[in-house]
Amino acid sequence: MSRKITKRNITEIAKQSIPEPSETFIADIRQEFEANPATAETFAERSSRYFPRMLALAGALCAVLVLGICLKTAFGTNKAYADYYSMEPYNTQVNTTAEVTAEFIENEYKSMAMCEKFWAKLPYTGKYTSGKRTGEYTVTGRYADDFPDYYGGSYINVDGKLIIAIKESYYSKDYRKSDWYKELSTMMGSEDFACRPVEYNYTEIINGFSDLVFGSLGDAIHAAGASWVAAGFSDYYNRICIEVKSEEAAAIVKSIATSDLFTTKVVDYDPILDMSIED
Repeated sequence: MSRKITKRNITEIAKQSIPEPSETFIADIRQEFEANPATAETFAERSSRYFPRMLALAGALCAVLVLGICLKTAFGTNKAYADYYSMEPYNTQVNTTAEVTAEFIENEYKSMAMCEKFWAKLPYTGKYTSGKRTGEYTVTGRYADDFPDYYGGSYINVDGKLIIAIKESYYSKDYRKSDWYKELSTMMGSEDFACRPVEYNYTEIINGFSDLVFGSLGDAIHAAGASWVAAGFSDYYNRICIEVKSEEAAAIVKSIATSDLFTTKVVDYDPILDMSIED
């Protein structure tokens, strides 16, 4: 919560900052006066002229110091952003439309606008280029090597705010000072989002889909006598979920798709993907 800083506040704080003379200090002055009255009288005469000025100067300096501390606390040396964003994703199966507030809708609108700006700047041509694509699978027309190497996806949280998944090798607690973050916020056209670390970036994810849908991984699963009804990716879980219709098929898929990138789920319906992932 912010507080308004007024001139009166500063004056009161400055007055509180001027210390009272100690008993030792008073005793030393008295002893000097008794030992050398002439010197002490000269000191007293000068003090009567200069001490009010010194007091005023000290008060002014204290006020400036207090103001500087207050401003630094309130605004920081640079533009500050508190990472108060919840990492919990908005789940349409749990959160009903009755719980959607006007604030959520406004936040979601801003989040989607940021995503549109980001996707419009792809294919990526910056310095954080990703590895090569291994197949022709695309996400909304973008290939595996069209994304920054640090980017691992995005999702809307329970407040409608945008959460960006960042490959853990790039992530740090003070990520807002990182060059990649400055680049990403420029692409987004805003800094009103938060980041969280994940294991895989979008290049690895899309390459995984290519291997499953068009490549040797999918061929191996079918050759082993299993089939999958659907596959999808969760930007929150940072995993590709392969859905099958039996425990036997799940066992086969798990024995072949051994990478942590993949998880398997048994479903009892036709190919309509449920994006929730079970441990």
